[in-house]
Amino acid sequence: MSHQISPVTIDKIGFVKALESLVASINQTDKIYIELVCMGFEQTENYPTNYLNSIYRIIQELLQNIIKHAEATNAIIQLIEHEDIIVIMAEDNGLGLTPERLKNPKGSEMNSIFSKVSYLKGTIEIETPGNGTLINIELPNQNINK
Repeated sequence: MSHQISPVTIDKIGFVKALESLVASINQTDKIYIELVCMGFEQTENYPTNYLNSIYRIIQELLQNIIKHAEATNAIIQLIEHEDIIVIMAEDNGLGLTPERLKNPKGSEMNSIFSKVSYLKGTIEIETPGNGTLINIELPNQNINK
């Protein structure tokens, strides 16, 4: 999964189509069902390429963690474009994070996600409401024509 979509492909087929393709390839495995909800991003040409690539990689890594560690059967990824922020929410019905992992998520396989979110000057919140995990990421919107 890590090499399925390159930045060149995002440029070629578009940001949203690349995300849809990633989710479709995961759903074809019949191991988990991922729902992708994308609101906005009709005009992505005003975003820096590295910004869109970073968002794509964050979502890709969230999905990898769900597949590898959560033992979930369903997940939803929501990507919402607001005027000032971009919101990424990932929710699954898996095992959830242990209390130890919640105390120190940066020391886990989420390290790369934390690094990317930090680089983009965003915030990340993680909740484990009983079963599953809910991750909420907010990034400053870098659309140059907001």
